[in-house]
Amino acid sequence: MLERQEALLQGVVLSDGDAASTSVAKTEPSLSTSTVESSVVATSGCTVSDGQVVATSDNATVTLSVAGLANSETYLVFNDLDYEPESVLSLISSEPFSSKRWYLKAKELAVALSTTPATAYSIYGKADKGSTNRCITNFVSSSHMYGGKREWTLNLGYSQDAQSTVTITFSNAGTYTFDRMSIACQPMDAVSSEVSALSANTLQDIQVGANTVSGTISVDAEKMLFLSIPWSQGWSATVDGEPVDLIQADTAFMAIDLSAGTHDVVLTYRTPGLDLGLALTGAGLLVAVGLVVVCERRFHRPKGD
Repeated sequence: MLERQEALLQGVVLSDGDAASTSVAKTEPSLSTSTVESSVVATSGCTVSDGQVVATSDNATVTLSVAGLANSETYLVFNDLDYEPESVLSLISSEPFSSKRWYLKAKELAVALSTTPATAYSIYGKADKGSTNRCITNFVSSSHMYGGKREWTLNLGYSQDAQSTVTITFSNAGTYTFDRMSIACQPMDAVSSEVSALSANTLQDIQVGANTVSGTISVDAEKMLFLSIPWSQGWSATVDGEPVDLIQADTAFMAIDLSAGTHDVVLTYRTPGLDLGLALTGAGLLVAVGLVVVCERRFHRPKGD
């Protein structure tokens, strides 16, 4: 995900199929994101082992020492994250429970048996320098709600100084498993120049109508015009009056190939299936009128006929 984010600042990102349909030169993005060294230095209310955090209480915390990078955004990354709520069996098998008096055990068991296991959980991350608390919220895989997402990249914010610690808070007691929990840093050194390069040629004199968007653009070489309009099958485009293909770009948007020079660009939207819908509606009306006429003739037919 972080590599995709960097690539989006350096050009237009296309799927393999769409990339084959454009003549604009392709390039490899320059990637600077790196996973930095981190280690557990403190815990509260949980135990940490390889690929697992067992939280024995709500809002348990794990603090990581981090070798962060200056002038960077810092990210908490989970690969293949999963969560199982605390069960009655785990309560019974715990050492603190076994050492309690029988009536306290009975009381805790009664509470545990009457409590519905959590179906959602949150994980909060906070870096030590200038970052606010950021949150992952997800439903367990067995929930009827949309859930079970297992790959997470949580932005902990930007800092000019290198981050040195990250504190992770697990909202619910239970077992959190993962293939990997890591910290990544994405330097911001090149962002300004990348944004300037992307905005070197933009659509000018933009006119927005009921179903159209138009404008002019001048480019000094063959380039791709990125349009921050959501992709839809209903859009069509012309360049200098000639129909051109719209390409799905950056997953959710659109782009057009342009040759060097000055061009008039017109986008037109027509609801998909509208023509067929109008034709079927017209046919239905004709059938309805025909039925009315037939019924009227039969109703007024003389009795001797």
